[in-house]
Amino acid sequence: MPKIFAALDDLFFLVKIQDGAKHAGLDLTQLRDAESIRSRASENPDCYLFDLNCAATKPIETIQWLRSQYPKMRILGFHSHVQEDPSGRQFVYPLGLDRPIATVLRDNNTGREKRLPMPLYFPRWSPDGASIVGEQANGQMAICPASGASCTSLSKGTHPKWEASG
Repeated sequence: MPKIFAALDDLFFLVKIQDGAKHAGLDLTQLRDAESIRSRASENPDCYLFDLNCAATKPIETIQWLRSQYPKMRILGFHSHVQEDPSGRQFVYPLGLDRPIATVLRDNNTGREKRLPMPLYFPRWSPDGASIVGEQANGQMAICPASGASCTSLSKGTHPKWEASG
């Protein structure tokens, strides 16, 4: 029976993935943090399934480590939640797995897409929907206006989030 390690903590997606794995005859094991992923990597699963929004698994760092230790390992990453702006009119999401190649804004009404000037990991909308904060490849956070104007680099950090006050 093929063995899949699922690195995620979203219970909704976990139940759906477990149900699909059961029907497909797959052995699915949930791993909830980066340490458990690294400690069980030698079990050589057939595939890893990563929720790229799961901060506890440190997905980018952990995937890079897996690639360095097990270069032929199959890894599938997904974003469990495309980030919708507070008005519900736009989505933002990164393109790419190990390293985002772009950050896309998509208009829900027209389907038109535009790219932010800089690719970001874990993009998050500001409470007012005017800006997006995310993590750059160099480990610094950045804030980008939703208008598409130039982004501003901030301090180093990971998995940026907005306070309710903005």
